[in-house]
Amino acid sequence: MNIPTFPDWEDSSCRKIFCGPYHFKSSPLRVVENLIDPAHFAFVHKGIFADSNHPEVRHCDLELHPYGMSFKFGVWEVVTRLGQPDSLMLFVTTQYHLCHPLVGYFQRRAQDDSLMSLFFMVTPIDEEECVLWFWLLENYLHHIPEQAFVARQDQIINQDIAVVESQRPRRLPLDLQAEVHLPSDRYICDLPQVA
Repeated sequence: MNIPTFPDWEDSSCRKIFCGPYHFKSSPLRVVENLIDPAHFAFVHKGIFADSNHPEVRHCDLELHPYGMSFKFGVWEVVTRLGQPDSLMLFVTTQYHLCHPLVGYFQRRAQDDSLMSLFFMVTPIDEEECVLWFWLLENYLHHIPEQAFVARQDQIINQDIAVVESQRPRRLPLDLQAEVHLPSDRYICDLPQVA
């Protein structure tokens, strides 16, 4: 397998922010399951970048490739812009790529050419413990100091840790009949095919 690339890395308009390590007492695939599940945003991250009054998710086609899988989904997102006193609710579409079962990235580019992209890696410690690391690139939130930006990511991931570590079994079953799946789980159900 080739070393995964991060297409936005060379974009000179973006600043690069390293986040992590984040320790999870759960299996690596449970962490990836969380990263690619858009349905939890409105509830787990309510008030940070999502709103439970707008839980809608629009799913787009999933494509399997020799190098992994890609898919798009659209969700409502709370966006605060510089110079605007109130936050806005915008429907945004995000493109995800999983190029390895534990490595991937997403890219969200809005109509105004604002970009946020995140390249993540999950490092297994054992079957029920792992570490998440990621590089976040963005070109429109430069007014937020890097330390505050990382603190916000820490808050988001700590919310995810609480949810992921509460799931049982800790290891993601590869038998799809072992758990109940909803339409929003369509990407997770294809994780074994990426392995």
